[in-house]
Amino acid sequence: MLRAIIKRIVYKLCLLKARKKATFLGKCYKVNLTGKIMLSDGSTSNDIILGDHICLYGQLTSQNKGKIVIGDYTAIGRNCEIRCVESIKIGHHTVLAKEVIVTDNNTHPTSVIYRKLWAEQDEHSEMHLWKYSSHKAVIIGDNVWIGERSRICKGVTIGNNCVIGANSVVTKDVPDNCIAAGNPAKVVKTDIDKLADPTDCVTFNEFIRQYGSYF
Repeated sequence: MLRAIIKRIVYKLCLLKARKKATFLGKCYKVNLTGKIMLSDGSTSNDIILGDHICLYGQLTSQNKGKIVIGDYTAIGRNCEIRCVESIKIGHHTVLAKEVIVTDNNTHPTSVIYRKLWAEQDEHSEMHLWKYSSHKAVIIGDNVWIGERSRICKGVTIGNNCVIGANSVVTKDVPDNCIAAGNPAKVVKTDIDKLADPTDCVTFNEFIRQYGSYF
């Protein structure tokens, strides 16, 4: 009982802290101790927009006014990192499992000379800012599941209803209703919205009997 009360208090304090650094459009949120919002290089709370019923257990970072927009009923898992210097949009009912990285930039330029100078600077040097690296917007659609330890790279669009296998590195667009996996990730199954419901899971079958396949 006491533990549950302490947990509720901690969640409320974490949410109050997060509200100072982002724009919250709804009323229902879960933010725990690992849920963080980082702003730097001119970014403000207006650059991170969160829909309703969001679980934030990972870190959102905006630099140079990079825009992060996250839809309703979306979960950002523990130790996830969303790194934005241009634009990252995540749809409704989407789940990022633990330790997923979504980035719209390369962190630093590929220039040989720049990297040599970059290495000589301390971590607070402006040369470490993401705006100096190649960057391009990322879009993740509605009802997407991204497996543990996957990485979504700059310029990628992931369509609605997709599943990204664990440990994948997504470097190219994934169409709607596909499963993609691997490094680099490739589409391994299409039209998953047309697949028959599984019959080898009793619990799932009970759920379907109660709610139906389409709800």
